Amino acid sequence: KYSDILFKLFLTLIMSSIMSVVITLTNIGFTPDFIAKLAVSFVVGFTLSFPAIMIAVPVSRRIVKKITGT
Repeated sequence: KYSDILFKLFLTLIMSSIMSVVITLTNIGFTPDFIAKLAVSFVVGFTLSFPAIMIAVPVSRRIVKKITGT
């Protein structure tokens, strides 16, 4: 029952974490305020990514089904 939403939640958490670290390091480097900037970056990224994942996963599944015929 909850597996689909939990999958999307964990996918969003993992991807937002990775992207936040990479983008924050790229933009400001490892500075004394890195953790604070990273936290802001993660919150913004997660807030935007979760609704996007909710839409993108079902669309991606439909596209894969059409391509593979399964």
